[in-house]
Amino acid sequence: MKMKINKFEGFTLVELIIVMVLLGILAAVAVPKMGSTISSSEEATEDAVIAALQAAVEMYAMDKVVANS
Repeated sequence: MKMKINKFEGFTLVELIIVMVLLGILAAVAVPKMGSTISSSEEATEDAVIAALQAAVEMYAMDKVVANS
């Protein structure tokens, strides 16, 4: 019995290597941008926390001034 070999099954090694290279290039471009985005969002969060604390201190001081009057 003769086995029939399908010539068009699967991907070639060249196609797989091209896809791996493209994924590597995309990762090399995306990772640094993602890191800078994360650090800038952390800075924005820290700024928001500082502003909230400043507002709380000001409200506390105003409450003490009104209470002592």
